[in-house]
Amino acid sequence: MPATTTEEAVQRIIQYDASVIPDVQPFIDDAILIVNAVIGTSSSLSDAQLELVVRYIAAHLMAVTDVRVSMEQVKSLMVRYNQHLDKGLGITTYGTTAMLLDTTGKLAAWNNRVITGGGMKQFFWAGEAS
Repeated sequence: MPATTTEEAVQRIIQYDASVIPDVQPFIDDAILIVNAVIGTSSSLSDAQLELVVRYIAAHLMAVTDVRVSMEQVKSLMVRYNQHLDKGLGITTYGTTAMLLDTTGKLAAWNNRVITGGGMKQFFWAGEAS
């Protein structure tokens, strides 16, 4: 069965600015695509586990869109946003939770490939075979 979740389930785990994100469904749709492509629909995960992974990936995508402030400073008007794109799903607690919920490890492996630029490294050996 394809992975899915509901808007209500996602809204229960994340607070967001409705003026920035007026509709949750596009994030759910994207999360479903990611989970189905990376983990697959015939994985060893139960439907309930797949739903949780989709829910947390959707929340992760929302959190990336509605960036959180990690530090504000009144004097000299400094604002720092909590955004470290070099960590992939690890930039939010929702993405990290999704990887932990995926007991197949496929999501974490995919995230690692995304962070490191994907693909396998190729080596050329000019020596003699023994």
